[in-house]
Amino acid sequence: MQKRNRKRNALILLVLLLFADIFGTAPFAGGQRVEAAGTYSIYIEGESNYDYAQAVLDKVNREREKAGAEALVMNQELQKAAMRRAAELAIKYAHVRPNGKICFSASDLIYGENIAVGQTTPAMVMKAWMKSKGHRTNILNEAYTAIGIGVFYHNKHYYWVQCFGYVDGEAYEKNGTEEKTYKISIKGKLNYRIAGKKSITMKKGGTKALELKVTDFYQSKILAKSGKWSSSKPSVVTVSKSGKLKAKKKGTAVISCKLGNVTQKVTVKVK
Repeated sequence: MQKRNRKRNALILLVLLLFADIFGTAPFAGGQRVEAAGTYSIYIEGESNYDYAQAVLDKVNREREKAGAEALVMNQELQKAAMRRAAELAIKYAHVRPNGKICFSASDLIYGENIAVGQTTPAMVMKAWMKSKGHRTNILNEAYTAIGIGVFYHNKHYYWVQCFGYVDGEAYEKNGTEEKTYKISIKGKLNYRIAGKKSITMKKGGTKALELKVTDFYQSKILAKSGKWSSSKPSVVTVSKSGKLKAKKKGTAVISCKLGNVTQKVTVKVK
């Protein structure tokens, strides 16, 4: 009960940080899996960097030591949630998750969150966070006892998350990097496109793998199997559930991809 009251009454600082030098102007049978009304799943690949997460933790605790605050312990559940949140940022950079829920829904243990994107090292992201009053307040909050740190590298950009909590327990440590595919729930419209030109020319017998990109923010790539694919003329060009084209005979076909209620198309000409 005390935990619930704390979450209800605490002033939780949700702060956004954009790095100005970079930020500018289960089983799955293929296709789209609808989880609830207006909600569907997409898939994104990247690298979860646990070495960087540990480095950030070390820097957090050095800052807390200087401020007279107790060191934070890396909590397994919080770190798992933070890694997921970091992947979600590649789809929607906000404290509201792509599924429309607030960031705290990623884990009941989360009571505060810092996010950032674009910094390439733990030192850079910590320097930026510490220069921001809101981020710094979260980092130095004496009441927090635990943290989860997420670092997700995708499409040449790093996404960083700190999830703070009050949980006690043994420290959790995981090192190295891990190639990871996350299934992310989306609510509402996702702005995306089929990567490449609006018209594709292929030779009979040829194959081509199509890609999907989110057009917002850093144009993240999502796995083609996220969409529901179809061909207007399968006798000319077929398209697999993973977005792979195969040219069958001369002619023209329109390939469609549907994500939620948004459909994108590309014209394929077979010579």
